[in-house]
Amino acid sequence: MNNIFRSKRPDIFDADTPFRAPEFILPGLRAGQVGLLCAPGETGKSFLALELAFAVASGNCLLEKIPVHAAGPVLVLQFEDDSFDTVNRGNSILRTMREQGKILPEPTALSVFSLPEEALPLLDSSGLLIEENITALTEICEGMRLVILDPLSHLHVANENDSTHMNVLSKVLKKIAQKCQCGVLICHHTNKAATLSGQGDIQQAARGSSALVDAARLVMNLSRHPKQEGWLQLSWSKLNGHAPIDAIDLVRGKEGGLVAPYGDKEIGGIK
Repeated sequence: MNNIFRSKRPDIFDADTPFRAPEFILPGLRAGQVGLLCAPGETGKSFLALELAFAVASGNCLLEKIPVHAAGPVLVLQFEDDSFDTVNRGNSILRTMREQGKILPEPTALSVFSLPEEALPLLDSSGLLIEENITALTEICEGMRLVILDPLSHLHVANENDSTHMNVLSKVLKKIAQKCQCGVLICHHTNKAATLSGQGDIQQAARGSSALVDAARLVMNLSRHPKQEGWLQLSWSKLNGHAPIDAIDLVRGKEGGLVAPYGDKEIGGIK
């Protein structure tokens, strides 16, 4: 029988050792951890994910209440949108950053792949690991500070409602994050019930088994605003090791970016 404690040693505590503040890549997400960005379709989830990618790659805070403490290489694998949409969005973000006098990311700091006809399943329909794809994803994540995978449904062909399958998938993603010492942010869809009932901001809003949310250290929810027609709201239903963050009101800018409705402080091209 395998003894998991054979190569382990217990944690050591010392009252004289000062508190070490966590180094967050995004609020609530450290290196070696996995987070979720959940939203219904057509709310701007992929645009928001790209804004977060540009923020980390450049070291700039592009959205209020989402500080970036250090710049680092970012990888985005976009499995839904084609290059036309992705490049348009990225160019829009760059234009607004330039207009606001922000430091632009170095070309080598941001790698975005649009793969609308592709998938990278890490689990097969029986919930078994697909080692070849796990190795491929691990290799491309090496050296990254943040990896964004959009959406989760293209990372498996298993049953999202099966807690065993989703536990395995969550563990695989966490192992990749830990091995590469990067943060992994997964874009995921909310379930229809939560969307229709206006509860897109709760932990249980994520589609599929709750094992996905249970394993994540960070869960951000982008949902339709509960009071303002046409507005959106970004909230945090899970935020481990970080002070609570109030929900952010957002609207779509003239070029599709998500911006604060109160002025020109945020990214996206409206003033």
